[in-house]
Amino acid sequence: MIRTKANINDPTLPDQVISMIEKPPLTNQPPLTILIVEDHDTLRKKLSSWLEIQFPGYQVCSSSSAEKALEIIKDRPPVLVLMDISLPGMNGIEATRIIKTIRRDTRVIMTTQLNGKYYIESAYDCGADAFIHKDQLFRELYSTINRLLLAEDCLDPIPQTIQPAASGSSQREKDGKR
Repeated sequence: MIRTKANINDPTLPDQVISMIEKPPLTNQPPLTILIVEDHDTLRKKLSSWLEIQFPGYQVCSSSSAEKALEIIKDRPPVLVLMDISLPGMNGIEATRIIKTIRRDTRVIMTTQLNGKYYIESAYDCGADAFIHKDQLFRELYSTINRLLLAEDCLDPIPQTIQPAASGSSQREKDGKR
């Protein structure tokens, strides 16, 4: 089926179709949610404001702890979680493991200011879909969120480190992996 943009001035269109084009049907579904889990108040507020501007069709909510985040997820399942690794109480690694157990389709971006390969590996091992070091957060966050929200298969982790090759094939394809 080829889709074309409807022309409301087309005399062959029924009046019912024209009214649907002019006034799209209202839905009762709440807006999709992005959840920030970050214990540093200033960064959490800055991220919240930034996300509300960059992704106006999404509701942004936040939590200062993993425990509160898990409560929020029960009432309002997010499509995406921006999760700090170092949190008071339950850490972001364990929280992500729980989130991915109860809501496999929720995308999770892990972030930390800590350095080391261990944190990146731990993030992906617990089910994170992407990892961004806090030094790169505002530089990489927009494109990472877009990539994750537009991904067709919400159950397949897409590592942040894999970039498409110049020939158009991905590094995974070159390596003979999925």
